[in-house]
Amino acid sequence: MPVNFKCRSMLILATTDVKTTGVFEIRENTLALEIHEKLQSHLVDRLVPIIRQLQYRNGCLLNLNTANDLMDLDDLLKNRRQLSESLTAILGDMPLYNFFGDYISRILSDNADWEEGKSGKITDLPFIGEPQEFASKLVKALGTLGWHYTVTYVLPQSLNWLLPPDVEQYVFDENTRLIRVTEQIRSEFPMTSHNERARRREGIVAYLMGEDSLPEARLLFQTQVTGYIGVFGTNEAMRRAENRLKALIGFLISANTIKVGFKYISAPSRNEIIVYEKHSGVWEITRKDKIEDDLSKLLDRLEVNTVDGKISDDIITSWLRFGLNASRPGFASGKACDRLQLAAKWLVDSYSNNQELLGFVQAMVCLEIILGDQEDSGELGLGATIRNRCAYLIGHSLDDREEISEQLRAIYRVRSKIVHTGKDRFTRDDYVMLFLLRDYCRRALARELEIIAKK
Repeated sequence: MPVNFKCRSMLILATTDVKTTGVFEIRENTLALEIHEKLQSHLVDRLVPIIRQLQYRNGCLLNLNTANDLMDLDDLLKNRRQLSESLTAILGDMPLYNFFGDYISRILSDNADWEEGKSGKITDLPFIGEPQEFASKLVKALGTLGWHYTVTYVLPQSLNWLLPPDVEQYVFDENTRLIRVTEQIRSEFPMTSHNERARRREGIVAYLMGEDSLPEARLLFQTQVTGYIGVFGTNEAMRRAENRLKALIGFLISANTIKVGFKYISAPSRNEIIVYEKHSGVWEITRKDKIEDDLSKLLDRLEVNTVDGKISDDIITSWLRFGLNASRPGFASGKACDRLQLAAKWLVDSYSNNQELLGFVQAMVCLEIILGDQEDSGELGLGATIRNRCAYLIGHSLDDREEISEQLRAIYRVRSKIVHTGKDRFTRDDYVMLFLLRDYCRRALARELEIIAKK
């Protein structure tokens, strides 16, 4: 039976006295793929000779140079469209190669001892066993996907204000929340693994870093994803988790609650991603990484938007409540919310890199996701469609709409020069257009969130 829990202080912040409750669900790994027995047999037969040639290095790392033949396994999915689509949604392109390669790496990492220079065939390792039996175990593991994870982003201490001081957590939906570190959280999401070798590695890493990954009162962004998260690289599940964090940032920017400051960040804070997987009813740490630098630097630059001093210190808490409440509708289920999350992600990407030309294109993509539809644009063209829709979405008067339309025409010309003629220099006027474009993205996102909230 799935195990559910309700965390303390399940208060959904409101600007009124009415407070509702939310639940952050804990779900077992119940989703299973249906892989026909004949295909399972084919996979085992194809895996056996590959396993015999696979080698490891440094005692516990798969030598990927010996794993190229795993790529050929995806040919077995060519005439199995439904299964191929399901696996691709979980594992990305070349799903069988991605899963088997990473899962074997995970087995090596969890069971072998690191020893520099030591290498050999994986079949020489006692825990691998006979190739036929090992191949059967790999195929069986594939059939149990997708697995459920809680991906935890340890936000920089400078963002502790993001949650009002009288609130312990804010639940956006059954999968996503902001929460402060407490003893209960540290107990439910421990930093030590049940695996002895993994604990040894974690101890070495903790000693070298010399910091507590979950310090008391630090703010966490937690989101649950289904799929497969391996020991290396970024895959579909990790991408979905990161996109939800970026969506929240984008929504809060659209609500004018936070803004991206202009301070220079030479080296980002030590912000971490910690991945937990459910095992026998408890969350167990399976992976810990640094948040990638561009996103980490952006997190360090975020600050309360006081709207040029109009938001005084005595109402900042209410201002933060407003922003969280305004963001919450964007996490509802449905294609409209998925589209808004994607648009917000592109807006945040525009802020998080220091290449203005790329940032301009990314902001334009955000607006196109919200307002554009190539198929519906017809004779008007995509640029004219976006101008008209944006003007009527955020404009407050006829003059306002005409001004927005003309400014978007100039913005679209800059975008066309970057994309079609390879424009390689950003002028002062281009900077003005970029700030204006991001403001239109912000206002369009905010308006769409308002519409969803009313529904």
